[in-house]
Amino acid sequence: MGMGSDMQEGKTVSSLMLANYDTLTASEKRIADYMLHHTAEATTLNASEIAERCSTSNTTVTRFVKELGFESFSQLRLNLARETARETVPQSDDVSFSSFESSVRLVLRNKIAELNETVVNLDVDALKDAVQVIVHSDNVLVAGVGTSLSFAQMFALKLSHVGVKAVSSASIDAEMVLAQLYSTEDCIIFVSNSGSSRRLSTLMGIAQDASIKTIAITGNGESPIAQAADISISVVRRDRMLTPDFDSSHNALNFIADVIVTLLFHMNQDASEYIRLFHKTFGEEKNEMGEEQGQSEQGVSPLRVQQENTS
Repeated sequence: MGMGSDMQEGKTVSSLMLANYDTLTASEKRIADYMLHHTAEATTLNASEIAERCSTSNTTVTRFVKELGFESFSQLRLNLARETARETVPQSDDVSFSSFESSVRLVLRNKIAELNETVVNLDVDALKDAVQVIVHSDNVLVAGVGTSLSFAQMFALKLSHVGVKAVSSASIDAEMVLAQLYSTEDCIIFVSNSGSSRRLSTLMGIAQDASIKTIAITGNGESPIAQAADISISVVRRDRMLTPDFDSSHNALNFIADVIVTLLFHMNQDASEYIRLFHKTFGEEKNEMGEEQGQSEQGVSPLRVQQENTS
């Protein structure tokens, strides 16, 4: 049994193309784009016909096939045909404002498929190791750049809720400064859709120089960040099926974050107390804001009430 056959027991052709997309050449990306958006037709074509439709050569098609881990185009085509027979997600061409409800359902089905494929391809041992590293770390820095920066901050806040000393800085520059204060007893979690950020690679270099433990959660297990990390967790991204050249979602990354936080909650006996204190602190603030809003709606100035209470 060939390498490609073994791979397909867990991974679909679509997920392989999406995971490797950022590392493909321009010609190989044209092949991936065609096969992702014309899947049914691609299963009826041979390598030469694929090359012709994608304005490239047979050699490029062969290289593309090898990049995905298959021994031949016929093997890839067979797996793609099996996948198409099970596929229930319509193509992205169906997305339009005029077909609003069907477009909403399409996005939903893609997101569900994204999570399902992430779980099927998940390295459970790596996830277990990541949780153990977080548990035994004195401090945890969650690092991201671009659209992943706000996600990193949210992840760090969730970790704090369950008793982990986690932070995420407002910029990659601040993260680099903070990382220089970390030691072998700490860890840095890198979150990135592409896993190819040069700024995150610089931060990874700082971590390696100081022997700080590193965890990477990315959408590309072959990316520089994933390859350099002590522990690598890969997720499946289907954004390209809906919005070509725009990886806007952290759906699968957020799923992994939620799994980690949920496991930590049940591992830490004090987690419930941390969350109770959080709700007590911020709950009082929310109640005060709610009372002020209610007074405003009734035409009573909060400032006037405060003055009356102090007089």
